[in-house]
Amino acid sequence: LTKQSAYGLLNLRAGWQDKQWGVAFFARNALDKEYAATGFHFNQPGFGDFFVVTPGEPAVFGVELSARF
Repeated sequence: LTKQSAYGLLNLRAGWQDKQWGVAFFARNALDKEYAATGFHFNQPGFGDFFVVTPGEPAVFGVELSARF
């Protein structure tokens, strides 16, 4: 219950920056792969047998702006 197959995540980042301004576009988990970030298997007498899983981050896309002063 506490195993998962190997997987890969695709993270991307592209940007431009000069001496004062910058802009970057990014994607984390760009292919929206479903995976378990953590998982715990509990077998407690009186409570039963259960499994708790924390899902991994879904696809996230964004823009980052920066300025240097």
